[in-house]
Amino acid sequence: MDVYYTKHVFDYYQKISKKMGTKIIVIYNYEIIGDKSNKIFVNQANQRRQVFSEISDTLKIPIIFMDDGEFISLEKIGQVLLKNDGHWSIHGHSEVAKKVLSFLLQNEEFCQRWEIWTLKTTGSEKCGRLAPPIKKPSTLITFTENLILF
Repeated sequence: MDVYYTKHVFDYYQKISKKMGTKIIVIYNYEIIGDKSNKIFVNQANQRRQVFSEISDTLKIPIIFMDDGEFISLEKIGQVLLKNDGHWSIHGHSEVAKKVLSFLLQNEEFCQRWEIWTLKTTGSEKCGRLAPPIKKPSTLITFTENLILF
């Protein structure tokens, strides 16, 4: 993995987001290692995580690791990714939405102009953020049962 180019891409998108008056968050997908006893594959995966973490720290871009730094089981892979594809399944999108919402609720600096609101649905309390009316366009985060829409 060429660190220079990866860092350049992060920096490029960060500059674009600043021009737009927004912030970015990097979502690091699940690492897929079929044979966890293969030390070469495991070391490469850990190296990729480390590179992304270092770039994230250097550029002050938050990163959300979908697998929390651990390799997921083949059963979990089948639940969160499309078969023979690598893209998120419906359940995978739900998991990403939960992690992003949790991050946003814990990091006020990403939601400076937003107010906390609570929605009661089917007896369960759901928390989120809703942008008040402003002249400048902003992101509106809403969600259905398990989905965040941007």
